[in-house]
Amino acid sequence: MSLIGAAYHDERRAARERRSLATALIAEFNGAIQIEQEVGYRAEYQRCLDQIRAGHPEPMPNFHYEWDGGRSIYYTNLPRIGILPENVTNKLIRGASAFQVVVADRQCMDRGDWNTQSPEKRADMLARHLQMYDQVLVLCGEIITDLRKVK
Repeated sequence: MSLIGAAYHDERRAARERRSLATALIAEFNGAIQIEQEVGYRAEYQRCLDQIRAGHPEPMPNFHYEWDGGRSIYYTNLPRIGILPENVTNKLIRGASAFQVVVADRQCMDRGDWNTQSPEKRADMLARHLQMYDQVLVLCGEIITDLRKVK
């Protein structure tokens, strides 16, 4: 095989790997968004925040939220993320970091850690959680759009 032929073959293989990874990540993000919407996490947290602000504090919802990063397509392919375009890689890393904050908050809520705080503090923490949650959803949408453009 000529040098040009080998380079062409290598680029085609690399493009297939990029598209394959992008397709898997799109499926993971779409699946996560669908679950979030079906379970209604955001609506329940918003309802709880509204109750606290109305002077009717109640315990934080407990969804028994579990997330295993070891099964995540993103985390299991972390060494390969660099094959994607730089703008996508940067958003993926920012999104994963923000998602970790949301996960940590939920785990604290499920353990009852937030219930020991004053209603005012819980309202502040929950408002920040919802803000981060909304940012993660927007970022996920942007990531999916960018991943669909991967060639």
